[in-house]
Amino acid sequence: MIHNMEGRDQVFVTRKILERSDVDAGQNRFFVPKSEVLWGVLSEEEKREVEGRGGVEVMVLDPRGGKYTMRLKKWVSLNKVVLNSGWRKLVEDNGLKAEVDCVELWSFRADSKLCFALNAKRDGSLVINL
Repeated sequence: MIHNMEGRDQVFVTRKILERSDVDAGQNRFFVPKSEVLWGVLSEEEKREVEGRGGVEVMVLDPRGGKYTMRLKKWVSLNKVVLNSGWRKLVEDNGLKAEVDCVELWSFRADSKLCFALNAKRDGSLVINL
């Protein structure tokens, strides 16, 4: 999928077993663990925007090839980086479950725009491979 978008600069960001709060309908956000890896792929301008109120608009590819527009932002009060504003739709469309699904998050660039690809594994088996 990344190749089809002429994506480049792929970086493995993190792997995480989804928590209840990651799939809760009222939360609509994914905490990005190990955000220091993510911080390393951001431009200086993107870092400022992520730390600002609005965050950065990003495209997220799901395991089935669906595309979701989300915001990457830092919640200063918790000192955590999150993907939101579209995360809940991705969870619903892919039937992701807390404490069952493990997701891998990859960053890449398409036309210099920051994008992410999400792999999902259930019970140790890869659901769909990028």
